[in-house]
Amino acid sequence: MSAAGIDFDAPDGRPAQLIFLLLTPVHDDGVHLELLADIATVFKGEEVRGRVSQVTGFTEFLALVRSG
Repeated sequence: MSAAGIDFDAPDGRPAQLIFLLLTPVHDDGVHLELLADIATVFKGEEVRGRVSQVTGFTEFLALVRSG
């Protein structure tokens, strides 16, 4: 991940460091909202956000997310 991030014109003016793609069934908004809530819960802690920038692979990322 680039330390500079990606400019998404965020309200806080800072570049995005984490970007998530959610793929859910077309007619099941509940799943989409549950996933967003889970992501927000896991990444609300500054420690987790800091550690995620140091992972080197997908398996390590999943372990971090699961330990939340």
